[in-house]
Amino acid sequence: MSMTSIRNLLSCQSLTLEPQMPIEQAMVVMRQKGATSSVVLNDDDTVAGVLTESDIIKMFVEPSDGGIEGTSVADFMTKDVTTEPIDSDIDKISRVFLGSHFRQIPVVFGDIFVGIITRKDLIKYVTKFDN
Repeated sequence: MSMTSIRNLLSCQSLTLEPQMPIEQAMVVMRQKGATSSVVLNDDDTVAGVLTESDIIKMFVEPSDGGIEGTSVADFMTKDVTTEPIDSDIDKISRVFLGSHFRQIPVVFGDIFVGIITRKDLIKYVTKFDN
């Protein structure tokens, strides 16, 4: 692969949530959109975390004493999130995907969220050269 930037591969139409959103509402939105994960953004558009299907499953497998009523996305989201700068190259992001279980990675310009890059985005890019 070349040193092509991920800038042109971004999925900018990703679902985003707010940390204070009720978790029940977030689960409904994710189900309606068919999303398996969502980037959680602070008011200043910085990445606060990611809410994944694993986070949601964990709520039911390892329930808290009070249940989920009255809880928010921030209570369940993954807070330690890997992000990539928008000028990262495809080789680098490919290695990140290979060395992790991530299906998507938030992309930032400085600290500001600008979109996501997915495994599917990389596959589309690679396979366009096979034709």
